Amino acid sequence: MIAVVSASLAAPGTVAARERVNGWGLPLTDIVPDPAVRFGRLPNGMKYAIRRNATPKGAASVRLHFAFGSLAENEQERGLAHFIEHMAFNGTTNVAEGDMVKILERQGLAFGPDTNASTGFDATTYMLELPKADKQRLDTAFFLLREVASEVTFDPDAVNRERGIIISERRARDNYQLRRVVDSFAFHYPLTNYANRLPIGTDAVISSASAASLASLYQRYYRPEFATLVFVGDADPALIEARIKAKFSDWTGRGPAGAKLDPGRVDLKRAGDAAAFADPAIETSVSMSVNRPWEDPADTRSERRRRFIQATAMALLTRRLQIVVNSEDSKLLSAAASQSPSRDLAWTSTLSAVTRDGDWKDGVQILEQELRRALKHGFTE
Repeated sequence: MIAVVSASLAAPGTVAARERVNGWGLPLTDIVPDPAVRFGRLPNGMKYAIRRNATPKGAASVRLHFAFGSLAENEQERGLAHFIEHMAFNGTTNVAEGDMVKILERQGLAFGPDTNASTGFDATTYMLELPKADKQRLDTAFFLLREVASEVTFDPDAVNRERGIIISERRARDNYQLRRVVDSFAFHYPLTNYANRLPIGTDAVISSASAASLASLYQRYYRPEFATLVFVGDADPALIEARIKAKFSDWTGRGPAGAKLDPGRVDLKRAGDAAAFADPAIETSVSMSVNRPWEDPADTRSERRRRFIQATAMALLTRRLQIVVNSEDSKLLSAAASQSPSRDLAWTSTLSAVTRDGDWKDGVQILEQELRRALKHGFTE
């Protein structure tokens, strides 16, 4: 989704700093949300954020995000979160199969650059880029997103027509790069479902999934309490908020809600370990990673300062590695230090390098030496 959580710093003790919650009901700290962003939550639980932006003039971006992805699938549903995304464009209560894209094209939106969707492990997002935020296009955008949210029909014939497209997409992606990703997930996070829940799914499930099974998963997770709508564009926020309320306030979930997504866990007491992945098509690369406990503290000035220092240290270490890369006859072709969150699991710090063929041992040694040097001596001004 579009990042709209820009913020300003409020002095502790001011009225702004003492506000209890924002429009989403989240506790506020000494960082005050940007007043240009209008946060809100409908009585049914759906959240929204609106920001006026006049560049490019007259245009708007709209995102409908669901806190739902392939991690919600059981073994018999692998790939169905992504399948649902496809079916959202293939028939709803008020839009016949094949008509949604035509409706958008009549409004000047091309499928791909202006109209698209994506499914990940824990998120599904529908995206519209409106060339003009006028009444007609806004009406069309909110109407179609409301159809996606609760009105997908899953006609069995339409499901059968779409499954071949998804199987072809899966087979086109089944290459050494995908296999390397699966291998990496299985090695780094063996107690999680990531390696077995790639959004593209499996041929066996996709080729046999029924319309009823798709509808069941859809109804469990396409619900207002799991949804967030973000609007950024050249339009009056009050007008957009009124449209959101008018179009989505009557939306209610059908049947019981799906369980919270379960990513599994990371064994932080795991002993040091190593693994190799070989394929003649890939370059020689090495990486070293360390997992730390997951933390998600309140968004405060002191926490932002701490994270900034960490990010700066990683950038400085990356710069030192780049000096090695650029040196004459270097064994490294590229190298970097990074830190990333594996949400609800761990924080992962990684040193990685691409080396010349056969020089991976030298790559490991260089990474280790530069890390030791940084830890022992720090950085100069």
